[in-house]
Amino acid sequence: MALPFLSGNSSESGNNSGGGDGGGGSSGPEECLNQTAADPIGTDDTDPESIFKDHSGNIYLAGQSTNDLGGNSVNSYKNAFVIKYRSGDLCKEWITVLDDPSGNGGSVNNVLADLNGNIYVLGLSFGAVKGVSCSGYPCTFLSKLNSSNGSVLWTKMFPEIFSKSKIALDPSGNIYWVGSIGGTFNGQPASGLNDAFIQKIEPNGDLSSVVRLGNAGTATIPYAVAIDSDGNIILAGQAGYALGEETSSVSNNMYVAKFDSSLALQWVRLSNFTNYFGQVGTLNVRGATTDASGNIYVLGDSSIDGSIDGQTSQGDGNIFTMKYNSSGTKQWTRLLGGLPGTPYAASEGITMGPSGNIYIVGRTSAYSFDSVLKIGNADVFATIYQPNGTKVSTNRFGTSGTTYFPIGVTYGGSGGVYFGTVISNASYDSKGQILSF
Repeated sequence: MALPFLSGNSSESGNNSGGGDGGGGSSGPEECLNQTAADPIGTDDTDPESIFKDHSGNIYLAGQSTNDLGGNSVNSYKNAFVIKYRSGDLCKEWITVLDDPSGNGGSVNNVLADLNGNIYVLGLSFGAVKGVSCSGYPCTFLSKLNSSNGSVLWTKMFPEIFSKSKIALDPSGNIYWVGSIGGTFNGQPASGLNDAFIQKIEPNGDLSSVVRLGNAGTATIPYAVAIDSDGNIILAGQAGYALGEETSSVSNNMYVAKFDSSLALQWVRLSNFTNYFGQVGTLNVRGATTDASGNIYVLGDSSIDGSIDGQTSQGDGNIFTMKYNSSGTKQWTRLLGGLPGTPYAASEGITMGPSGNIYIVGRTSAYSFDSVLKIGNADVFATIYQPNGTKVSTNRFGTSGTTYFPIGVTYGGSGGVYFGTVISNASYDSKGQILSF
């Protein structure tokens, strides 16, 4: 099923053109619930946060809303929700609202599915999730759902706030929860002001081993996590002068770290840049993914204008994509941007197709971004790279008078590449939608 393609002009390079590698809750397994993945989600105060396609082709969208959305009743605060669109026709099969009976609401960080079809949702709760209470809220919650009907199998509540918290799954279905924390965590003392942590969680919800990554006097924050086919865990984010055995002459660095499946640190790499005036910029990590050979791809955006890794700056703040091999050697860096002096662009999501093409999405309000002209107030951009860094194309998605906020991207096979977006109008009413390219 092809979803709407809201196109502007496109910018292409190389010999390729076009996009891609080719092609509990309320349920209705035999017919659509008056909605498909192409239809808007909610009418206002509806904010998708994460999108994921499982190995069977089902699409899952998660976020928060004050709307009913055809699931359980909600209160005046936003509640977390998960929607399943079944493979093939992408009809909405079920929706589960992870409601808070105490009336305080919650939000979603990300949603994933394992090879057995189990769904995992990570988010924040300000009271309770499906009857599991949070003491001293807000709390981080992790819920496991049955993919056939959206019923909640279990929920774990953690009574501290873990900044920039995300999850990833290994090939065996183990869950790796990552975030940043100060003080002792699961018996391990702090190394720095705030350390990155990886907490392994068994498929039944039991806590397993944990590891921390940090340096004295600095904060180490993970903004992205990915797991390769061998079960190695990749973290990427922000760090200070030193991390692992790596040191830097500046206090603000992007890091990429690799751990093996036993949570033993393999290597750390630091990156930074300065502009023409000697100012140190920030490389803001937004996402990471891996390919079948263990290569690592990191997506982000820079805080100021300036060349990065010898690549010429593309405007006032660049979208960067970096490739590392499995040993941590950087292979290439690519930059995207608008005309100098144009509004800032922000990256949002990165994913990999089976042929090795890399797909990234982000948001821009620039009149011209990578030579593609503006459509709405702010548009989604989608760019495709080949494994060697050759750019295939850039497209923009939007409608006149609206603002689009992308919330992630997932490869959908013959259906294309899907991304979720929050669409906001002049009245600041927000609704969700899934688009494809």
